[in-house]
Amino acid sequence: MNLKKQIVLAIIFLTAVSLVGLIALQTYLLKNAVEQKEQAFRQNINAALNTVVRNLETREALSEVINL
Repeated sequence: MNLKKQIVLAIIFLTAVSLVGLIALQTYLLKNAVEQKEQAFRQNINAALNTVVRNLETREALSEVINL
C-alpha cells in the first residue's frame, strides 16, 4: 500500500513539474513573439517615415526648381 502511495505522489510531482515547465516555456515564447511584433512595428514606422521624408524632399526640390 505504501509503494502505491509513493508512486502516486511521484506522478503528481512530475506532473506539477511538467506543468510549471510548460507555463515557463509558453511565457518565454509569448514574450519573444511580442518583442518580434514590436520590432516589426518599429521597422514599419521607420520605413513609412523615410517614405514621407523622401516625398517631402522631392516636393521641396520641385518647388525650388519651379520658382527659379
